Amino acid sequence: MARSFPFKEFLFEFLTKSLPSLFLSLVLFVGGIVLLALRIPFWSLFLGLPASQIGIVFLIFTFESFSRKKSVLPTKEYHMVSCLNCSRQTIAPKYIHKKICDDCQVKIAQKIKSALVVFYILVTIPLTVGLAKKNLELRRKALEPSPPCDSGIWNPLECRCGTWQENQCPPEKRARDCQGEIFCCFQKEDQTWDCQPVKDIVR
Repeated sequence: MARSFPFKEFLFEFLTKSLPSLFLSLVLFVGGIVLLALRIPFWSLFLGLPASQIGIVFLIFTFESFSRKKSVLPTKEYHMVSCLNCSRQTIAPKYIHKKICDDCQVKIAQKIKSALVVFYILVTIPLTVGLAKKNLELRRKALEPSPPCDSGIWNPLECRCGTWQENQCPPEKRARDCQGEIFCCFQKEDQTWDCQPVKDIVR
């Protein structure tokens, strides 16, 4: 029985082994980076960081498998060609006239792995630190006690829950901290409170 054409064997091996592994690695890595970039509280760290880590590990193993492919023995279906990188002679199928030798493939794969690790560190560490700070800030705000709310009708409504401050307003009005902004408030005859930002009153 005649042997199948080497290109078909190479294509079959690439489509069934190398391509799925490379595709899965890229999906996990890029998906994890996208999740980290979105900075979604909790989920970016919970899903994005592990996905990008698994993706980078799969990419390293994929390039490692490329670099470990063994050279074939010389047969009538192979011939000698010059390496594109180092110009040394290497064995290649007869339909290929340009090739990178096994030693150069290993060196290139190692450089790519190192570049991926550096890229991963440069991208994920700042994003992780930023997400951690954001989560801590959200937790701190959640633990802060809410300002007390007074009864009555308030205009604007956010001034209903606030704290009275040292008077920075005209004598007939009182200063009140309404969600971080100082308002000058006074009570009308109908017992409703009317408040205006202090910056609009004190010029």
